[in-house]
Amino acid sequence: MALALLIVFPLLAGCVQLPSKPNQRSPLVSPSGKYVLTVPLEQNPRRGNHTYWTVTISDSEKEALFKDDSDFVALLNVYWCWDSEDRVWLFNSDTGTVYFWEKFDNGWRKVEWGYGKTKQIAREIIPPKELYPSYVK
Repeated sequence: MALALLIVFPLLAGCVQLPSKPNQRSPLVSPSGKYVLTVPLEQNPRRGNHTYWTVTISDSEKEALFKDDSDFVALLNVYWCWDSEDRVWLFNSDTGTVYFWEKFDNGWRKVEWGYGKTKQIAREIIPPKELYPSYVK
């Protein structure tokens, strides 16, 4: 009986979908409706087939516009959201680093904003408060 539970329980647990965290929804449409953010877990053959969170931005027709190649390790969490200016924000739980991606004429650019809630760039821009997981004060 115990062996049967060891086999059946993981199968049943895989069928139950836990509610997604508000700052980990994917796909996530930008406020303007022009862009769609997905952050799938993908294996990277250039990095020994390890799995990473991959920031991917598409247009509203699901045509890929940008795919980031950062090392956001899948064993750890990242959290993301859009701001009102159609910038993607990401909090990396591994390092506490906060990044954002914004659209320029020639594509999307990643900017390291700071650590936790401490800004380390000259621009007067702050991440949306919904970016952060509950444990970040």
